[in-house]
Amino acid sequence: ISVPNCGSGSALQYSTSTHTFSCGSAGASTRTWPFTFSGMGQAGVAGFSANLPSSGAPTPTNLGGAMPIAVLEWPTAQSAYYAWWTWILPAGYVSNSAIGYSVESRCNVTTCDSTHNNIMTFGLGCSAGAALDAPAIVNASAVNVKNGAAAIQTITTGTLTPNSGGLPACAAGNRVWVRMIVDTNTNSLTGPFDLVSAAFSVQGGM
Repeated sequence: ISVPNCGSGSALQYSTSTHTFSCGSAGASTRTWPFTFSGMGQAGVAGFSANLPSSGAPTPTNLGGAMPIAVLEWPTAQSAYYAWWTWILPAGYVSNSAIGYSVESRCNVTTCDSTHNNIMTFGLGCSAGAALDAPAIVNASAVNVKNGAAAIQTITTGTLTPNSGGLPACAAGNRVWVRMIVDTNTNSLTGPFDLVSAAFSVQGGM
């Protein structure tokens, strides 16, 4: 059996039908980088892995009990409270590829509103040399989130696509900022919005 010497960028392939070897294109390997943020409760004190402004911010909290989960809570009657997350895009990230998100939320157990939509808006910033304390952020389209009754887990997924729909361009090595605003005022929510976790992901080459 003749075995060819495949050059760079090619892969040795074997056919089970003809029982011969040949050279073919090597498939590119990709991976997913996850960035997950959630709450933490210690001795009854709630914290959350998120950046918060000095005013107009949601509040880390829990409902007490033996094993309460820590959440980041947006109160009612406001439309601009926000939190944000930031990280460096990995070397394998393909420029302007989608940034996925998965938001785990619930209503407040004691004052649950499972009838009205919370309005969630993500903003995106991306730069190689931006001022770290004052990045330029552009909002994506708003998403309605209606939490389930009895404070059950609600999962909302989607993507932010850089350099599309007015969002800024992103490239490997850039610092990315993702800001989250939850409006509980417009639709007259009668109970707060509780964020349980926020997960983001990007794909790229190995």
